[in-house]
Amino acid sequence: MAYLLCGMAVIMFIVLIYLLTKTIIEKNAQSISMTKILGYTNHEVSSIYIVSTSIIVSLFILITVPLDYAILKPIFEAMMKKEMAGWMPLNVSALTFLKTIIIGFISYFIVMLIEYRKIKKIPMQDALKNIE
Repeated sequence: MAYLLCGMAVIMFIVLIYLLTKTIIEKNAQSISMTKILGYTNHEVSSIYIVSTSIIVSLFILITVPLDYAILKPIFEAMMKKEMAGWMPLNVSALTFLKTIIIGFISYFIVMLIEYRKIKKIPMQDALKNIE
């Protein structure tokens, strides 16, 4: 059951990050198209949008993993004391934290590759069609 729960959490994380980056890219499609007209390469354009998102996602992964543990440990211990006559302490190894962070970064990297392809597909004509 634990592996199933972890798998679903990873899938939800990928979907959430994908929707976040997709929204950013779609809202800035005209700007992306304009920067392509100005001579920027696909790599340079994607670095503008993907690097900023990467920094934020990386910071939040590194901050929230220990924060989740700090919040859930007292809740788990209180629940175990209330529901059971004997209770087990919650121990999470450093390896578990490391695996969680690595899985988060790998998942984000997959989303980043998908969004990089999307940026490459945005045509330069979009900026010229919508000039106001």
